[in-house]
Parts: sequence; structure tokens; C-alpha cells
Amino acid sequence: MTSAASPSSAHFVVHEPEVRREAGGTRVHFRHSGAPCEGGFDVFLAGDWAPAPESLGAAAACFHLWPAMRLGCRLSIEAEVPADMRARLETLQTIQSKWFPHEFSRVPVEANWSEAKSARSSAEAVFFSGGADSSFSLLRRKEDFAAGIFVTGFDIGIENRALAENIAGHLRSAAARFGIPLVEATTNVRTFSDTHCHWGSHYCGAAMAGVAHLMAERFGIVSIPASVTWEHLSPFGTHPFTDEQWTAGPLEVRHDGMETPRIEKFRLLATIDGTLDHLRVCWRNPDNTYNCGHCEKCLRAMANLRALGALERAATFPSTLDASRLESLEIEHVLILPFLEETITEAERVGDTELAQALQSAIHRFELDRLRKVPLDLLEHLPESSVWRGKTAPRFRNAIAAACLGDDPLWTANKLLHALPGDERAAMRRQIRRRWWRRLADHLRGRRANAPNRDGDAL
Repeated sequence: MTSAASPSSAHFVVHEPEVRREAGGTRVHFRHSGAPCEGGFDVFLAGDWAPAPESLGAAAACFHLWPAMRLGCRLSIEAEVPADMRARLETLQTIQSKWFPHEFSRVPVEANWSEAKSARSSAEAVFFSGGADSSFSLLRRKEDFAAGIFVTGFDIGIENRALAENIAGHLRSAAARFGIPLVEATTNVRTFSDTHCHWGSHYCGAAMAGVAHLMAERFGIVSIPASVTWEHLSPFGTHPFTDEQWTAGPLEVRHDGMETPRIEKFRLLATIDGTLDHLRVCWRNPDNTYNCGHCEKCLRAMANLRALGALERAATFPSTLDASRLESLEIEHVLILPFLEETITEAERVGDTELAQALQSAIHRFELDRLRKVPLDLLEHLPESSVWRGKTAPRFRNAIAAACLGDDPLWTANKLLHALPGDERAAMRRQIRRRWWRRLADHLRGRRANAPNRDGDAL
């Protein structure tokens, strides 16, 4: 992907979605033209569906807003869009352009704004992929949900029918265990979205909201399971600030489960017989395996299950885990760190020192790798203090360097102080009083002024 284009007169037109009945379900075709792209994609809804016109327009807005912002093009939707979505689209643009200022630009949005007031169904559904987050939401609130929603084409390629059917079969059984049906959809939307947006960082929440709007005639509320807790929020493709802004017309979108850490989700799943029989976290799926047991997501899940003494009961994973494999774990995003720290805490609690040390080694290696990306001139401005001893040093230094690239380093300094033990906190406070922080902040502001594109400084 390239950097975001500056807002221009280029026109990105989303045409009236086409709906047609086919054997086994309903196909909705979205076609767009103008800008530097032409084409379309489909969403196939298994079963009997008749999306209302304003729901089709709302879905079109969900699917196309981020790509239009990425292109910097005026977005025109030739369909009815609920009028109450107009202000929400402005809010979404504000959030996305603040989160990713070098990638997304605010753009004008035009549509046939509809004042129709469709009745909202009281039925609620939840996106269900078989993972820990969605399984937890479904298990914790199974009396609230009328169905689980599974979409082939999000994390499973639609061309791999054997794998898709294997996974769907597992999830149908899991949903039946919860006493609800599994509503299924298939889409090739990623042939469009991946050209403009990163699936995880940008697009996944918008895609789920788009599918949810197509089902609004049956479900007035659709929940998206949360990945992280409130304390670890950061800009991401699915987030309570953005997910719930896709609410419009007869549909309310919710973000569910943010109060519960990932390890506690696994703990609940491990207490209910049969719940682990269909647990699925893998997205690589070599040789069509349900969970490969080797990728980063599989290893993290297995580490949680081992810490909880439940790995042998998880039928979809290998029954043992060599902790040494975790030392070379490929951590792909800082959002992963809180998950690993939760597992370390549990492993230490139950006395699994081997597991805790292996995960700590993986974190330490990740932090050192990040530290190597910090320009050397920044490190010259960091203080000499006992705070920098051992494993604290790279993590804390990197946090300081990253924070100083923001707009309020002094506020961040005070926040960082609370993360330190008492004796180290006192030492760091003394350093701050010596005004090194202000000198560092001034230095970084000067660097930023001379280098407006900070992509190379990203940590």
C-alpha cells in the first residue's frame, strides 16, 4: 500500500447494489467506478434474505469509506443510506484520520440520505469464528444471542472450499452446542479491500459491520467480540470507538467483552465440557489443518491452555507444547504483549516457570528488536539511571522514545512513572526534575519539524 493521497477532485462512485436470489441464498453485488480503481465484489448470504434498500446503502458505506479515504477521493453512494449514518460517517473519518494521519484523508461523502424509519428487530447475533474472543462472548451471553455469524472470506480464502467447509462444520456443531443456529455468508471483499487497507489494522471491523447491515432485517443488534481490554486499547481495525459508529437505521453494532482479559476468556472456556472441541485460532492453515500448532497464534493459544492445565483437553491442538518453541515466537504487533504478559502471570501463579521464562524471552527479544529501530541520536538524550538495568531498560527506553514523538511527552512521562516499582519511580522522577525530559522533547520536536513524514520513525 502507498501513502494516502491528498484529498482531490477524483470521484469514487459506489453504484446501487444488485440483489439476486440464487440456489441456497441471496447474492449482493457491490460495484464501484472512478478514482484509480474499477470493479466490485460480492457478499453471498446463505438462506432466505431480503436486505432493505437503506441496509444495502449502509453496507456500501461500511465497505467503501476507508478505501475512499485511503485514495483521498470524494465518495458518492448511489443508494439509499440511513440519514442517521451521515453524522456517524463524519465521526468515523475524524477518528481514522487522527489515528492514521499519513494513510487516511478526510473526504466528502454524498449519498441518497433516507429518512425512512425501519423497525429494529430485538434479536441479537454475534460474529463467531471459533476463536477465544467470539467463543467467550457466545458462552457468556448465550441466552442473549439468536445466532452466530460466520463469514468465509474474512480469514479463510474462499477458493479453499475444503478448508472452509471443515471449519464451517466445526462451527455449526459449536453453535448447536450453544443452542443457536450458525448464519453463514461468503465474500470476496478482500480482493477489493486488501488493495487499499490492511485487514487487521484498518478494515476488519468495517467489513463485519457491512455484513451485519445486510442481515439487519433479522438482527437488530450485532455484536463484534472484543480482542483487548480497555486498558490496552490502541488504533486497530476493530475497536469500540469505530465499531459502534457503524450503527445506523435498523441496526445497532456493539463491541462486546472488553472488560475481560484474554487469559480469563480461556479460563472460562476451559471450565465448560466440550467448549474446547471446536476452538480455532489459526489463519495460516497449512495443508488445510484446523489449527496448525506452529504459527504465532496457535502457540499463544497453546501457551494459555498449558498455563490453565487444559491443553490436553483441547482436541483441535497438539496435546503438548515444548516451551522452548515460544522463545522464538514471532510477535507481530505491540497489541500481543498484554496477552503474553497475562499468560506469564498465570504460568507463574501455577508454578510453570519454564513457560513463563520462555514467554519472557520472546518479549525481551521483541523489545530489543524495536529498540534497534530507535535512531541513535534519541538514545543520546536518555538519562543515566539505575532504571535502565536489566530487562527494564529496552522496554522503558522504547516507550519514552515513542511517546516523545507524540504531542504531550510530559503527560506521558507521568503515566510511565506509574508503571515502575517505587524505588525506580523515585529515581526517574529525579531525572525528570533535572529537565532532561524537556530537553529530549524539544529535541524531538525539532527533528519532527524537519522531517514531516514520521513513517520511518515508527516503533
